Amino acid sequence: MAESEPSTANHRSFLAAFFDVVFVAVRSVILVALAGGIAATIFSWWTPTDFLPQAAREGAEHCAGHCAGGHHPDGAPCR
Repeated sequence: MAESEPSTANHRSFLAAFFDVVFVAVRSVILVALAGGIAATIFSWWTPTDFLPQAAREGAEHCAGHCAGGHHPDGAPCR
């Protein structure tokens, strides 16, 4: 019985290390996503509404209207 204890301890330490790595990776992804969302929100607050010229805004509205159905009228995929 004494011989099986080290392998069990090694198995537990491997699992603990594995879950530590997974936890850190998931936590890092969540923190990066939150930081990006916060930065985008702050930058959008500081961006004036007339940042883009009127013609560019009209073009963007036109494109957004065409992509509402999921594809362009000419068959090109919307992104």
